[in-house]
Amino acid sequence: MTRAGAQVVHGAITEAMWGTMHRMFERKDFNCRELAAFASTANRTVTKCMAERYIAALHAAGYLNRTQEAVLGMKGQPARYVMKASKYTGPRAPIMQHARTIYDPNQGRIVWVDQKGIEDAN
Repeated sequence: MTRAGAQVVHGAITEAMWGTMHRMFERKDFNCRELAAFASTANRTVTKCMAERYIAALHAAGYLNRTQEAVLGMKGQPARYVMKASKYTGPRAPIMQHARTIYDPNQGRIVWVDQKGIEDAN
C-alpha cells in the first residue's frame, strides 16, 4: 500500500510476468503481446509496454534469448524470446530497479547493471 492507501501493483505485475514466462513459455518462445495477455487477470492488467520493458531488461541481463527479430512495417511483429532454463532462479521475479539494474531476489544480488546507461548519465 502507498501512503495514500492505494495498492501497489508493480511488484505483482513483474511476479505475474515472471511466473507466466516460467509456466507457459518454459520451452516455447513468446513476444510482448503474448506475455501481456497471459499475465493479465481481471484485477491486474499487464500492458504491452510493461511487458516490452521487462522483456528488454531480462534479455539485456541474460535471462532470455531472442529467437526472432522484430518485423517492422504495417504487418509488423514484435521480437520473440525464450527463457534460458539455467536462468530460472526461483519463483520470485527479478526486479527492474530505477538505477537501471536487475536484482534477483532468489539469488539476493544484482545480476545486471546497464553500463551504457551509467556512461550516458556521466
